[in-house]
Amino acid sequence: MQTDLARFLGNATALVAFLTACSVEGQGYLIDASTRNGSFEDGISSSWGGIDAVLMDASFAADGEWFGQVQSTRRTSSWQNLTVDPLLGREFFVQFDARIGAPGFDTVSAFINAWNADGTSVLPEFTALIGPPLSTDAWGHYERRFVFPSDLDVTSLRVGLDMSGGDGVSTYIGYFDNVVVEQIPEPSSSLLVLVAFGVMASLRLVMRRHNKVTGANSRPASPPEAGRQSESASCAPPSPSAAVAQFCRWAK
Repeated sequence: MQTDLARFLGNATALVAFLTACSVEGQGYLIDASTRNGSFEDGISSSWGGIDAVLMDASFAADGEWFGQVQSTRRTSSWQNLTVDPLLGREFFVQFDARIGAPGFDTVSAFINAWNADGTSVLPEFTALIGPPLSTDAWGHYERRFVFPSDLDVTSLRVGLDMSGGDGVSTYIGYFDNVVVEQIPEPSSSLLVLVAFGVMASLRLVMRRHNKVTGANSRPASPPEAGRQSESASCAPPSPSAAVAQFCRWAK
């Protein structure tokens, strides 16, 4: 029985992983090292707005040889406009590396702006996952998560990076590198239903085999007719609720 249970758990896990992988569809990486100049390795600021310069110094860059520089007396904003399909995922993951010069900004942030077809602004839920203090001595790695509501119907987004904290007089300097923007795909609801049916079918199969073994081992010696009646009764498939209850007892 323990072997059957282990086999069931392994098959169920594999089934869930396989169907979930098959059910997700998304655009994946919208910006990365090889897409839309995420690491500035093109040597120019193309695709980016608000980047003041792209500099080459392999000993200084966080990734590759090139990096972007921004400067302002108060606040700077750098951005890209992206075309997206909201049906392929409403969650976006943004990560980047940043550091500052001297004098340097004291705050860095990421944002995503979106507007519906009727012109109304759509604000995502925002979570800062990783955000160390800005430093002049080393690059910091930053990660942000944005989730839009289910009624999002836009086809374009503006993804941006900000630095702020200038005194309005001196020119403050900051650097960006290794920018990655990923659209997280959502699982298909229809295939998730198949996952549930697959798990239940596997559970019923394990229960049926278990009942056969249990019936054979516990059947007392009896005339042939009684034996046939007992076998017929023990092979009846259990109800789903009984199977689930039995599975829970095994799991304990």
